[in-house]
Amino acid sequence: MKKKRINGNDFYDLFQSGLRHLKAHESEVNAMNVFPVPDGDTGYNMCMTLENGLKSAKRTGHAGQYLGELALGMLLGARGNSGVILSQIVNGLASELKNDSIVDAYELYQGFSEACKYAYKSVVKPEEGTILTVIREGVRHVREAVSRGTYVDVFFTIYLTDLKASLRNTPNLLPVLKEAGVVDSGALGYVYLIEGMLICLQDGPVAETGETEAALPGPSGAETDGTYGYCTEVVLKRNPSVPYTREGFIEELSARGGSVVVAEIGLHVKVHVHTGAPGDVLNLCQTYGTIQSVKVEDMDAQVGEIRQSAPE
Repeated sequence: MKKKRINGNDFYDLFQSGLRHLKAHESEVNAMNVFPVPDGDTGYNMCMTLENGLKSAKRTGHAGQYLGELALGMLLGARGNSGVILSQIVNGLASELKNDSIVDAYELYQGFSEACKYAYKSVVKPEEGTILTVIREGVRHVREAVSRGTYVDVFFTIYLTDLKASLRNTPNLLPVLKEAGVVDSGALGYVYLIEGMLICLQDGPVAETGETEAALPGPSGAETDGTYGYCTEVVLKRNPSVPYTREGFIEELSARGGSVVVAEIGLHVKVHVHTGAPGDVLNLCQTYGTIQSVKVEDMDAQVGEIRQSAPE
């Protein structure tokens, strides 16, 4: 669809197409997953997060309204580090465009620039060479190349070109990627998402096949003697009468584990942390409000399964 402006219905089509394209490459993205834990689920987590958001967001012509519902649904249904970050990319986009019923290429640039800020803010200890780097560098040249009259597909073409260039450079920024001979998995998943959107604009929505690529062998650099503990995720609805600061909450979480990601929309807080004591994290969250959902996964077991299934 050759358009200079898009609305909420168009965003629905774009994200559906992006999800289908990402799903078609899910196994490849999973196989690239070596950071922060080589548990082989980045593609799956990103797909599930976006799928949960799309199921909860009502289709509407108002771009800002649709994106806001999509962002909240993704936050509440986010899975894994990559899923929470992806939800915050959409949250930043929604925040910037919340009052816009129709969006042009320049406003898209503003939205994706804000998306980058939201994503960085959600990660307590950002690492360069990850999806964060790629989304930041992806908008570098867009500002000079787009105007109010630029076609939307031209915006996505320029954006995708810079995303891919940044993706190729991720092994030079994060040693674990270079050692494994891979690019960052979360960044790769995001590139496929945006690529699926561009396909939709140029040729129509990506068809839903229900199939994914054959699984690829896990990267050799994933092997490690480390102990990872439990990937613990909580959706918390804060009690507004309980004193709370984001900085203080993050400090308390960081004392209980690593890979901390905290994302917020209103009173809803999505917590992601790698810890050896999930119960301590749950007890902390309960002091601030009501726990609405919990997911705890044994990362050592996940990594072990991947090593056992990898070809010799």
